[in-house]
Amino acid sequence: MEQVRKIIVEWLEMYNTERLHEELNNMPPIE
Repeated sequence: MEQVRKIIVEWLEMYNTERLHEELNNMPPIE
């Protein structure tokens, strides 16, 4: 179960920092 949680946390981090967001003119939210 801990491994599943780790995968979800890593996916969320990637999603929130690297995925391009149309709302931000296709820039990652970190920028």
